Parts: sequence; structure tokens; C-alpha cells
Amino acid sequence: MSKVLPSPLSTPSTATINSGSCQTSPELPLKNGRINNVLLSQTITLALNLRLSSDLGDFDLTSSGSPVTLSLATQSALDNLGLGTTVADILELANRALAGQDTGGLSLSAINGLVDQINNGFEGNCDDCGDNEDEDSSVRLLGNNPNPFATTGSTIISFSLQNPSQVNLVVYDISGRKVATLVDGTLPAGVQTARFDAAGYPGLPSGIYMYRLNARVVGTGESHMKAEKMLLIR
Repeated sequence: MSKVLPSPLSTPSTATINSGSCQTSPELPLKNGRINNVLLSQTITLALNLRLSSDLGDFDLTSSGSPVTLSLATQSALDNLGLGTTVADILELANRALAGQDTGGLSLSAINGLVDQINNGFEGNCDDCGDNEDEDSSVRLLGNNPNPFATTGSTIISFSLQNPSQVNLVVYDISGRKVATLVDGTLPAGVQTARFDAAGYPGLPSGIYMYRLNARVVGTGESHMKAEKMLLIR
């Protein structure tokens, strides 16, 4: 029987990411002096997709029915790096690429294409991640300031609510590990702010982090999710 990528769980709040650990580094791959935002966005999206489904990380991309085809060069590179051929292993590979580590000779564009194929093959992927300029204005994530910010400092995350909502605002590292819960409660309509104090988390490494806003409108139960990225530097 052929396999297909699993659909997201109905209760993502109980899902756990199933991937290898990876600490980010300020030595990120640059293109014309800028961080490779395409690979970064794809990696964040994949990390969120793994949080939506506990089965996705264990999916073997060489199995029958996989929508992703791994070339012999890719499989050889993964093997040389001590990685397997599951979705979680590809996330680890992307994290290593973003951290400027050894990718077994695979280019950033090849890794980005691979991650993109996985995201496109996963039904219900995180379309809001890193792109909040959609038609839905009920909940807006307004970014954080300053960005980047220092490990000894803090940044203010701003967002707006059209209606009173039950809000959960969480910071994750790029591997999907939860770092901090900034808001967990009911807030009134209007522009709201939350402070992420990096100094309050000793040993937090420099690198790319993301924050995700979940809001459930009081009374209607209508749900919204937004996500953005930020850069922590020393």
C-alpha cells in the first residue's frame, strides 16, 4: 500500500515536533550581504508543519508514494552527514545550512528546493508563516522592534486584534523548540504589545527565532494564526 504525507492533527496544540536538535549561529549563509530569506522561510514553515503533525517527521521520503524524490547525490550527502531520509532529517539539514555548517556538498538552492517540495506535499501547511499581508485583518502581527536585537537586551512584539480574543504568543527557535510563552490569556480589541527579554534566558544562542500568534475570538470561537521571524545577535 502506498503512503502519503499525513494530514495535520485536529488539535495542533498537543502536537510535538519530531526532529533533531540544532542550535543556530550568527554565521548564516549570505546572498549579496543578506540572510538567505527564501531558505529561512521554507525552514520555518517546515518546522511549523512538523508541530502540526507528530507523524510527519518520521515520514521516510524514499518510501513508496512519497511526493518528494531524493536524488542519489542527496541520499549520499545525507548518509555522509549521518542523517537519514525522513522529513525530520531534512529539517536538520536545512538548519545546518542556515547555521553555515557542513551540508555534504549540497547547495542552498538544492536544500531549499527539497524543503519546498515537502511543504507543498504537506496538506495544510503554514501559509501564514512570514507573510501577514493577507485579506484577513481580524488579527494582524505587526512585527517586533528592534530587530535584530541583542542577547543582552529585549524586543517588543506588536499585534492588533479586531475583537476581544483568547491569545497565545509563543517564541520558538528555528528547530521548533519552544523558548518562551509571552502571552496566554484574553485581551481586548486594539493594538497590543508583548516584550521578549532575551537577557532573561541565559545561554540563549544567537540566530534566527520565530514567534507565533494564535488568537481565538471570544464569542464566535473563530481562530487565527500568524507567525514572523526575528534575529538575535551578540
